[in-house]
Amino acid sequence: MSLRTALFAISVFTASSCAKGCASPKTTAPAAPKCPTEVLIARHIDKPPTLDGEGEEKAWLDANPTPAYAFGDGGVGRPHTETRATWNGSALYLLFYAGDEDLEEDDYMGAELIGGNGKPVSFKVSPNGRIDGPIEIQAGIDHDGTVADAGDDDEEWLVEAAVPWSLLGKADEVKVRFSRADKPKDAAKRTLVWPAPCTGSDGFGVIRLQAPAKVP
Repeated sequence: MSLRTALFAISVFTASSCAKGCASPKTTAPAAPKCPTEVLIARHIDKPPTLDGEGEEKAWLDANPTPAYAFGDGGVGRPHTETRATWNGSALYLLFYAGDEDLEEDDYMGAELIGGNGKPVSFKVSPNGRIDGPIEIQAGIDHDGTVADAGDDDEEWLVEAAVPWSLLGKADEVKVRFSRADKPKDAAKRTLVWPAPCTGSDGFGVIRLQAPAKVP
């Protein structure tokens, strides 16, 4: 089963009284739970993927996906959206998948990344292939459906992107925040994100680069 097929299947208290002069009980607010840092493992690859939006190469099939993106209230987002990551000595590679019933020109999938040089790098890619971000970033898209045609039912779209280390600064961990804008039929535009929103968090997760496999 191809990655595209598998992912599309996923997509379809009572207060007590006290006598006069009784001291009020002291209460301590519970500590806010600490937000764990969400981690996406990026496997090392020798050969860079072809940026065609197909997402069916072995490197992507073997790559770890993020959990499904979430809505702003922290609930699991719909339709299904996820991202996978791989890397080599030249770049960090990202594969975005999104189920989508109605592809629109202002839909997007994108990321904010902070690598070894500490400088934020942001980009967005639309279903028609427009890249909003640094010119060094390359991307390819593929979609099942037609953009800006509400008269039909679309299915999904994928983005494969390459972010060169010369732009990010090589690091064993890259801070990341993924986002997606989607407008379903007869509904307001909405934003989905990974990591899921968490009180006290800065909103970033981490892409952790897995070391290359040792050759015997």
